[in-house]
Amino acid sequence: MRTFIAADTDPDVRETLGRAVAELRSRAPGVKWSDPRAMHITLRFLGEVPDRDIPGVIAAAQEAARGADPFTLSLGAPASFGGAAPRVLLLGIEGETASLRALQAALEDRLCARGFGREARAFSPHLTLGRPKKGPVPPSWRDVALAGVREWTVEELTVYSSTLTPAGPVYTALARCPLRGEGAPPATETVESR
Repeated sequence: MRTFIAADTDPDVRETLGRAVAELRSRAPGVKWSDPRAMHITLRFLGEVPDRDIPGVIAAAQEAARGADPFTLSLGAPASFGGAAPRVLLLGIEGETASLRALQAALEDRLCARGFGREARAFSPHLTLGRPKKGPVPPSWRDVALAGVREWTVEELTVYSSTLTPAGPVYTALARCPLRGEGAPPATETVESR
């Protein structure tokens, strides 16, 4: 199954993102905007993973999470990947990004130890707002208002499966792995969906 591991936003931040995306839809109709209810920071996209290997992915996420304390992040400035013809419109991430990067590096180590290899690209924490589909993207998209709650505490990693549909991807939480700090007892909650 198509699998990734992420740090989620919280409900108050998702409300802020929802207002921002509603504003952006009117400014740039040629962009496929993300569903704010599903916005997350991807720590590792694994692609297609055989069902038999999912327990190893969950164990790697659980081990990485067990060694990390909760930390606070906040919404950063609008940016994009792809230069003059952007392919991804995003929000940067601010706050305790050193803790986020350490968690991602620990996750990479745990996944590599289980034979999943390392991500070729450098980790660039962000929230994907949308992907241009037709026509140019007006520069005014970067002036989006982020009114409301912009900060949240990351308290867990989530292992997700992703099913692609014509309406957009559908994410199903396979496990939630609480951040517990060094030496805490392991715990992973397996769930059906989020």
